[in-house]
Amino acid sequence: MKKITLLMFLLVSSIAVSQGSGHTLIGLSTSESEAKNIVCPSIQQNGSITNESLTQIRVGRNTRKYNITGQVFPVGTVVLLEPNSSDDVGYFIVLYSKVARTADEDENFNAASFKIINFDCDNDGFTNNNDNCAKTSNSNQADIDNDGIGDVCDTQDNRDSDGDGVQNYLDQCPTAAGPSSNNGCPLPTGNPDLTIEEATIFSQCSNCDSQLSKLGSRRHVIGAQSMNIQEIRVKNIGNAPSVSTKISAYISNNSTLSNDDALIANANLNVINTNGFGFSSLGIFRTNTAIQNYANGNYFILLKVDDPNINTEGNENNNLKSIPITLKSEFDTSGQTPIGIMPIDEEIFQTTTQRNAPIYTIEIYNFQGQKVTTKEVKTVEDENNSTLTLPKGLYIIKSKNGDRKVFVD
Repeated sequence: MKKITLLMFLLVSSIAVSQGSGHTLIGLSTSESEAKNIVCPSIQQNGSITNESLTQIRVGRNTRKYNITGQVFPVGTVVLLEPNSSDDVGYFIVLYSKVARTADEDENFNAASFKIINFDCDNDGFTNNNDNCAKTSNSNQADIDNDGIGDVCDTQDNRDSDGDGVQNYLDQCPTAAGPSSNNGCPLPTGNPDLTIEEATIFSQCSNCDSQLSKLGSRRHVIGAQSMNIQEIRVKNIGNAPSVSTKISAYISNNSTLSNDDALIANANLNVINTNGFGFSSLGIFRTNTAIQNYANGNYFILLKVDDPNINTEGNENNNLKSIPITLKSEFDTSGQTPIGIMPIDEEIFQTTTQRNAPIYTIEIYNFQGQKVTTKEVKTVEDENNSTLTLPKGLYIIKSKNGDRKVFVD
């Protein structure tokens, strides 16, 4: 059936061409140079004649409908109607053509009356039909990737210089073989190296800085209030990506991890690229089964990244970070005060309690770091009173007078 259909199509096409085919031509000029100046700007802008450029060329110019036997000229073809009895001698461009006669043709012609014209729009010695970049002069016709598009026009290098199956234009390492999964670059050699750079911690301690690096000689407190290690920032300082692993927390009598130390919590840590960061968090409670075996007193929480040792690291001795803590009874709220845990400077307090003080804004966050509310206040006393209606818990007030922790009982 397919063969019969194809034969029928070819037969109909042959008959149509022998009887003539309908063409609509736009008259350009009787001068070759003028015709070139009309057509070439579009080619130099777009690389070829487009429907949009034909629409622009047609403006203000006459069109002719011819029935041409012997050939169908493609749309955009420039033709020269050779001198004959017709008055329509000159250069034309094909606006429309079809394999069928046009009922309202102006005149009938044989295809031999027309000569196909190919200008050299960029004046590089190659006519447009033989030019691999018709819009930009390139007399050497260089085409380094042999895709038929001259280098001066080609924005896509289709070669595969390193033979890895990834073409250069997609290959981030075109001279070094690597899999497509790594954008054509060699897989990194070497090892990751994970280290804990910083930790953001909130606890029952009333005057502890939330940044571990600024804790100084103070100790976080775990008692009635848990210790929330809100953000553990891990950096890969090695020369290869890490694989997914875990961060573990141990309780210890000292800052050195040993077999006697009890595991109390762990959290997942995703892949970290070279020089990249990963983040995790942990919550530690006095009611934890392992911690309950420890009496009240001073200890250390040891954070160990890559636990167990899933990654083969360049340095296995920098995975530990210690947090000095004090354990209290789960019912012990000492270190917490109902309002304003951090001491307030008396001079600031006296100044800001003046009722004619300007209004300013404070923000109140919960223990998990989520903003609870924003208040407009005049004094530190107003700041303190703004927490009275909040549910029981630990809050952080961010104020122009400084940030401080508040426990609402």
